[in-house]
Amino acid sequence: MNVLFTLLLNPAIIAVCAGFGFFACRFLGADPHMKEMLAAAFVCVISAEVGVLPLLRERRGTPDALFQAGFAGTVVHLALAALLAAAVMFGCKTGNAFAWWLLAMYWLSLVGLCWVIVKRLRASERLTRRIQD
Repeated sequence: MNVLFTLLLNPAIIAVCAGFGFFACRFLGADPHMKEMLAAAFVCVISAEVGVLPLLRERRGTPDALFQAGFAGTVVHLALAALLAAAVMFGCKTGNAFAWWLLAMYWLSLVGLCWVIVKRLRASERLTRRIQD
């Protein structure tokens, strides 16, 4: 899988989520809370990009090693998102809007991260089968 695609997938997902949420809030006449939205986007992009790093480190690993790297990446993603979110909540005194934006963006970034992991695992299994045949 292309490294550039792997690194740009989650920021693109977060940008689409933020854009869709912004226009939905404007359409409904609600305040989109731009400060909180950008803070949640920052937290999720940083945690997702750091979560991808263990998977990128295992370039041509076995499916077992890729699975362990992917699992470690999801754990890092969760832990870093929680730590950064706590730092933003206590440091910037954000309101409830930050938690709602973070909820949406965290789950979407986790889906993107898991999608990358599954694609890498499937590619590794196909390569392993081809070598064994």
